[in-house]
Amino acid sequence: MQVLDSLIDGPLQLSNAREGDELIGMMVRYLRTGAEPSPRTDAQRMALAMARPVLDKSRARIEGGRAGGSANGARTGRDADAEGRERDAIPYAEVVAALNRAAGTAFRDTSKKTRSLIRARWAEGYRLEDFEAVVEEKAAQWSGDAKMRAYLRPETLFSPKFEGYREEARAAAQRPGKGALDAYAEL
Repeated sequence: MQVLDSLIDGPLQLSNAREGDELIGMMVRYLRTGAEPSPRTDAQRMALAMARPVLDKSRARIEGGRAGGSANGARTGRDADAEGRERDAIPYAEVVAALNRAAGTAFRDTSKKTRSLIRARWAEGYRLEDFEAVVEEKAAQWSGDAKMRAYLRPETLFSPKFEGYREEARAAAQRPGKGALDAYAEL
C-alpha cells in the first residue's frame, strides 16, 4: 500500500487517471494471473520498477497459498494434516491446569507472560508430557518447604532452566522402585 501511495501522491506523477488505472490494472493482473505487465509510458515503467519487489513478494505468497503452503514449500497450518496441527497447537490451558492441580494454585492460562514462557519451551521441542513431568517433580520436591513452595509458578518452572528441571524429572522417574510405585498407583 505504501508503494501505491507513493506512486499516486509521490514524486512520480502519472500524467492522467487513465494511465494510473492502467498501471493498477497491470499490477492486479500480475498478482492474479502472473501475466507480465507491459507498460506503455516511461512513468508506468518507472512505477513498475519501484513496485516490482513488493509485487514479486506478494505473487510468491499468493502462489504458495494456492499450492497449500508458503512460497518456500512449507505446508501451512490450514492445509496441513490434522496430526501436524494437533502436534503444533500449544496446549496452554492443559499446562497451566497441571501446575494448578499439582501446586494448588490458580494461575491463568491467558497471562501474556505465562504464554510466552510456554511458547518458548514449546519452540525448543518440549511437549505436554514434559511440562507435566516438570510440574509433578517440582511440586513433589518443593511442596513441603514453605520457602520453595513460592517458586511453584510459571516464571520459575517454565523459564530457560526448564531443561534442567526436565532432566531432574527424567532421573527421578528412572530411580529404582519409582516405576513399580507408578504401576501400583495406576491400579
